[in-house]
Amino acid sequence: MAEYIFQYAKAKTKATIGDAVSFKPKAKLAKWDDAHSFALEVEGLGLFTPTVDSITGKIDGKAIDKDFNISYRQTPVNPAFNQEGGLDIVITMGKVALSNVINFIYSNDHVAGYLQPPLTQEFTTGWSERFQCNIAVTETDVIDSATGRRLVHRPDYVVNSIAFFATDQGGIQRAGGIEWETGKVGHLYRMKASSFDGKVDPVWCDWSISGQVVALTIPFAWWSDTKTKFPITIAPVGDTFGVLAAGGAEVDLEDYQYMGRCAPAGGDGDGVSITTWLRCTTDAKLARCNIYDDGAGIADETVNIFLNGETEEKLVPVQALLPVTFDFLVPPAFLNGVFYRPVAWGDGGNGELFITYDVVGGESMYFVSINYTVNPWGDPQTYTRMDGFRLAIYVTYTTGGGGGGIADKSANMGGKMIGAGLI
Repeated sequence: MAEYIFQYAKAKTKATIGDAVSFKPKAKLAKWDDAHSFALEVEGLGLFTPTVDSITGKIDGKAIDKDFNISYRQTPVNPAFNQEGGLDIVITMGKVALSNVINFIYSNDHVAGYLQPPLTQEFTTGWSERFQCNIAVTETDVIDSATGRRLVHRPDYVVNSIAFFATDQGGIQRAGGIEWETGKVGHLYRMKASSFDGKVDPVWCDWSISGQVVALTIPFAWWSDTKTKFPITIAPVGDTFGVLAAGGAEVDLEDYQYMGRCAPAGGDGDGVSITTWLRCTTDAKLARCNIYDDGAGIADETVNIFLNGETEEKLVPVQALLPVTFDFLVPPAFLNGVFYRPVAWGDGGNGELFITYDVVGGESMYFVSINYTVNPWGDPQTYTRMDGFRLAIYVTYTTGGGGGGIADKSANMGGKMIGAGLI
């Protein structure tokens, strides 16, 4: 057999390893349907022979003419790295086999990959107009210099990683239909290289993407160091690839309103809920959402707060990053072809409340700083636009409802606790 399939929690998500004709060091990830997929194949290593562990299901591929081995293994659900499961890729190689750069042939169908750079490429140490304070910036964190409060966080395993998104979906979905959620296929995380004898410290290997080539680079200084003993192993710190919809970076939501992707309704209907991913530390925090309409979806067009678009309020407990769903208080009417933008708003106070996002070219997210105790939602015209980002938030609606339902869910307001696994 030359092709192997890993099936994930949602029936239409799968990873295909190899090739139907002959085994190749190739992994193809498909989500929702086969028309939304991408594949990575190790370039220039000739023929491989596969072996399969009947107990673990791990697939090993060994290059016939090169000192290079690659293995693939399906991983279980792990909220830190995936929602539906993941794929571990482990590479073992001798120095003679390759340079310090491993190239993968990248093919894609209605999916695009976006590099997630260090935060030092998004922010500069010093005064921040956005946060209205002096900030200290590292590759992984943006910190309020005066208070020590963390404002943005991108984990080390996400720095120089790649997020993959559908090019034509995300941000809105029909109840009972395809679960497009944020439109994210998943995340290709940074990996670490280790020396054979373990006498030198492991080192991060960075992903990059250019055209139809995805490259994994081992730092040349480490690669060429005489202390580094071959063969070396390149392995994930969690998953190599995680199937998920959440963003890879977190930004402070306390006393901020963040507005997400502009997406069109596919038919008339009624709003059901808004879902986003939140992480709360130290103390529980209140949060709620709203929906704005964006007419024809033209950038910088007048955006209007949507009548009856506010959701219930929830008290987000101290928790790891989890999806939180906010039901609309009164189901708002959605119109076919009209574009909508979901908005999230978090309370301030002790601890931290984060919402997630990714760097995505051609997208925009918006924000405004408003104290949560001020009841009115912000004037959309006062929001600051940030190009090149996608907020992890989406709307669910039903079709055929005619819009404008009147069900009153106000009893859900004010401190509705979210239980782990029940949101």
